[in-house]
Amino acid sequence: MASADFTPKFETPQPPSKYCVLSYPASNVLLVRLNRPKDLNCINMDGHAELDAIWQWMDAEPNLSVGVITGTGRAFCAGADLKGERKVWTLMGTTLKRGEQNGTLHTYKDRNA
Repeated sequence: MASADFTPKFETPQPPSKYCVLSYPASNVLLVRLNRPKDLNCINMDGHAELDAIWQWMDAEPNLSVGVITGTGRAFCAGADLKGERKVWTLMGTTLKRGEQNGTLHTYKDRNA
């Protein structure tokens, strides 16, 4: 893929990104590339929050109308980063083991709430 050099003028600042690379291959198009190739682009909790901020920004930005997501390296995305998830669950006082059920639904909390 050729390097993108098109950068639209935004009405709101682009959110910071640590786990994704953002580019603009054409007018009104946002390309989000997951950038954790050593982990097969699995998404940790911070990555989920980052993607949420990126998509909310895109929805609010009038100069963007198309969003495309892809991954760096040999995998698009291996799913959730379960190693990272286990650390978060342990911090919340709950450690889930394979096959164990405790009746609790784990969800991501809105950091703005």
